[in-house]
Amino acid sequence: MRRVARAGLLAPLALLLASCAAPPPPSPPEGPLFEGKPLSFYLEKIKDLSPNRRESAAVALRYFGEAAVPAIPDLIASLGYPGVAGIGCAPETLAAIGPAALPAVEAALSSPREETRETAAYSLCLFIERGIRSPSLFPSLVRAIEDPAGGNRNAVSALGQLAKENPAALPVLERALQDERLASAAKAALDHLKSAK
Repeated sequence: MRRVARAGLLAPLALLLASCAAPPPPSPPEGPLFEGKPLSFYLEKIKDLSPNRRESAAVALRYFGEAAVPAIPDLIASLGYPGVAGIGCAPETLAAIGPAALPAVEAALSSPREETRETAAYSLCLFIERGIRSPSLFPSLVRAIEDPAGGNRNAVSALGQLAKENPAALPVLERALQDERLASAAKAALDHLKSAK
């Protein structure tokens, strides 16, 4: 009888000990990490209310490159907004994401906000520096330069970068010399082309 009682006590004790065992270690996150955190961590932080956290997340997202495509809408929404609403390094992060971000940046050239248009054009300069192009890039820049609401100085710079491979940019840059808002950017682009010959 005692043996049966002991056996009856040992079974629940074994179950209790098994339930106290340490849980299995968490499985490692899939994909690359930046500072020990996965992409999903930074995609969440880019939406944070804290401007410092958003800025830090945007810097980290550069490391993930094309995998950071889900952050494009948040980065585009912040273009040209200073301080709390903006992400200062958004243009660099968009360029690091690569070709997948190019259509959204080109579309931002048509924003009603001048600051957003200028920042989008600056971002396009970074795309061009990385060798990223699209068939619509040239006409998008020309429209931004010739926009009656106010020409885009950074679009002039971006077009200047394309002028070496696209001679149709030269007349646009020469016309921009006649616009006092664009003249200095156009002169710098044309001077750079002359010195590169």
